[in-house]
Amino acid sequence: MNWIAGHLVSSRHSFANMLGINEPEKYATLFADRKGLDENQVYPHPDDIQKEWDKISILIRPRLAGITNDVLNTPLPQPIPVNDQTVKGMITFLLDHEAYHIGQLGILRKHLGYPAMSYR
Repeated sequence: MNWIAGHLVSSRHSFANMLGINEPEKYATLFADRKGLDENQVYPHPDDIQKEWDKISILIRPRLAGITNDVLNTPLPQPIPVNDQTVKGMITFLLDHEAYHIGQLGILRKHLGYPAMSYR
């Protein structure tokens, strides 16, 4: 579960960088470049991952609120696995990506007997 959450934070960092936000990624050595799960690795505590999620999200929100059509239609520097290869396509892809992994976390939580996820 910690790997999935850390992977999501790392993905948000990649997106932030694409938007010109150059915030260092605290756990880059664990998650950068879409590194897969390493069962021999000790991943950060969920509270630490949550702090990193909050930190990068706070920086992304105002950038998204003021995004223009010119920025949305900007071609991406590297390909993503969808047809729309623009910033708009990247945003759409990331929303789907996050929903997919958050769903995984919900299923894992239920399987492990944890309470249901909440929106705070």
